[in-house]
Amino acid sequence: MLQTFHTRLTHKEKFTPDVYLFKFLCINPDIIRFEAGQYVILQVPQPGGEVKKKLYSIFSPPTEMKTFDLVVKLVQNGIGSTYLSSLQLGDEVIFDGPAGIFTLKEEGKHNGRDKVFIATGTGIAPARSMILEHLKKHPDERFILLWGVPKEEDVYFYDEWKKLHDENPNFNFIVFLSRAVAVSKPDHFMLGRVNKGIDELHTKFGKPTGGTYADLDVYIAGDRDIVESIKQYLLTLGADPLHVVTEKFV
Repeated sequence: MLQTFHTRLTHKEKFTPDVYLFKFLCINPDIIRFEAGQYVILQVPQPGGEVKKKLYSIFSPPTEMKTFDLVVKLVQNGIGSTYLSSLQLGDEVIFDGPAGIFTLKEEGKHNGRDKVFIATGTGIAPARSMILEHLKKHPDERFILLWGVPKEEDVYFYDEWKKLHDENPNFNFIVFLSRAVAVSKPDHFMLGRVNKGIDELHTKFGKPTGGTYADLDVYIAGDRDIVESIKQYLLTLGADPLHVVTEKFV
């Protein structure tokens, strides 16, 4: 059953020209328990007392129970975007949640299968939450992140991903730049769309622990049409449909 959370905005940071980080402190109740990969439902007040709602995946891991982070792409005239961009530090904000089934399945949390996270844009939010949560618990399993954004200036938290990689030999990541003409960090940046990384999974990172695409647990999040396209492409390569989980943003 969903809970209603009264929160206070404590931090607001511009990542890119149109992507912001928002940190909320839980006031009542004073903690939030959620599974990595889930979302919260923002209540957006409207004239006349009406409330509209907007879903946002949680960017932070579940261990940070007193606060939670959202990364939001601000869309011109968007209901949630207009409201969030108007908020000042200290403002009270109401959410419902947590909700969603885009999580590591219980049987998949420590099954020896490689975990591949494919994200486009702010689809990185649930992927980050899951990676931070489960890599810490199961550092012996392989985690691979493929993240697609237009250009280098659209990348955020690069230093965190690099540090995570340097400290965990079983974690690898590549950021794919669909509109760039050159890269400054060839070890972790590549030109092209994220599906290029799917083609090069075996070449870049070696064969999956089980040997084939059917031996991967794949989690895909981002734009609805792109997510479905990536899923169908993986299935043509032999991925097991029971082990391909998606979260489609509207």
